[in-house]
Amino acid sequence: MAGLRRRVNKRGETLWYALIYREGGRYHEQALFERDGTTRPANEKRAVALAEKAEKAYRRKTPAQQKLTRYSKFTTVWPLFKAYHIDKLAKNTQSDYHWAYEGHFKTAPFARKRVSNITHEDISAYVKQKLTQSPPLDPHTINNHTGMLAKFFEFAQLQGYWDGAVNPAKAMGIRQKLTNKHVVYLREPDHSLLLVDCLDPVSEEKHRVLAATLLWTGIRWSEARSLLWSQVFLGNPKHQHLRITTTAVGMDIQDTTKTPAGDRYVGVCPTLAAMLEAWSRNPLGGTLGSEKTRLGIAPGDGLVFPSDAGTILSNGNFRNRQFKDAKAAAHRIDPSFPLEITVHGCRHSYAMTLLREGATSYATGRELGHSKGPLGSTGAYTHAEAERANPIAARMVERSIQTARKALAQKRKAPKRGTGSAVVSPTPPVAKVVARVSPAAKVAKTAAAKRAAGPAGPRKAKP
Repeated sequence: MAGLRRRVNKRGETLWYALIYREGGRYHEQALFERDGTTRPANEKRAVALAEKAEKAYRRKTPAQQKLTRYSKFTTVWPLFKAYHIDKLAKNTQSDYHWAYEGHFKTAPFARKRVSNITHEDISAYVKQKLTQSPPLDPHTINNHTGMLAKFFEFAQLQGYWDGAVNPAKAMGIRQKLTNKHVVYLREPDHSLLLVDCLDPVSEEKHRVLAATLLWTGIRWSEARSLLWSQVFLGNPKHQHLRITTTAVGMDIQDTTKTPAGDRYVGVCPTLAAMLEAWSRNPLGGTLGSEKTRLGIAPGDGLVFPSDAGTILSNGNFRNRQFKDAKAAAHRIDPSFPLEITVHGCRHSYAMTLLREGATSYATGRELGHSKGPLGSTGAYTHAEAERANPIAARMVERSIQTARKALAQKRKAPKRGTGSAVVSPTPPVAKVVARVSPAAKVAKTAAAKRAAGPAGPRKAKP
């Protein structure tokens, strides 16, 4: 008789698996579904019945069929993985899996191997190839790729295509060696302020506020593109925040975030709140009515950061123009400013700001919208308003901004030493104005000076 295993996923759903004994003391673990292939068994009794059917079906397989399963290649199993796992995810996550497979996995050396023969050495070779190719792939992207492959091997193990002892994509801590070591972020507090100040407050107000929002709230780039004014709450000075409930996928907006934990409140520090209030009064920040209809935005609402044409902001416009120019300007002012910083690096910079100011790793993860699973019993004692612990994070960001202002002011006052990295003030020196005096005015000034001196003293008599 097949064994039964019960698991609970992050959404609180109960999942049942059949454990079918194989030779050599191994078990084949298979997810249980009803006939439609999508509905899970409602209770344990129904799961036991489905497990018995699954065991009989497995035993009826001929040795040739079992051999065919073991000999299946990566490219053959991936479409099954897509139907089983990927198609149930959010649209933006489905897109990430699709382009990762089409652009990278499909042509990788391990794609031509049997799934049962793929080892951690194949995955390590893939990571090394992507890091050393020209141009190299972003380490954060490779980190996401290894996470996708880890999910793939979990599916392959459940379905009998792979039965190794350790997941190849998780072996030797491949994922943990990438992001923390290679992702560039702004280590100095004054670098964040310098990047924002390098965008003109008049002609580039929108991009200036956008850069400040990415740096001082840590929201994702897709969340910033889909941010609406109805999600911005600045009325209460004690708790100014953003309500993150949407994300952009391509040129559309989906009404869910990337992960369930991404639906959250994000604190807004006073400096950023003032910038957002000023930007809300700018007539250049409107959204076209036709674009509101296409995106499903209410007539009285609008995008916080639309394009210059009044549509949703494209992926490459801000990155390749304003953000790139601001980085170059900041690097000219302070050569220690890293040119390798990316838009996603702003999110890492925000996380490091919180950690530097004393926040815990758990609190930082909650602010970023990382999925940490259920809160446990703590959730029962946390009210809706109290759960918005973001004012503390906002005060941390504001404190970091004020510290950066002082540090930046000191650097600007410091004299330039040779060819060192002293910061030169971007403000040009004020020219000294010298007033011109006419000749008549000079004569009048001399006469007035003589009258003020009084009569001359008595002359000496000649001998």
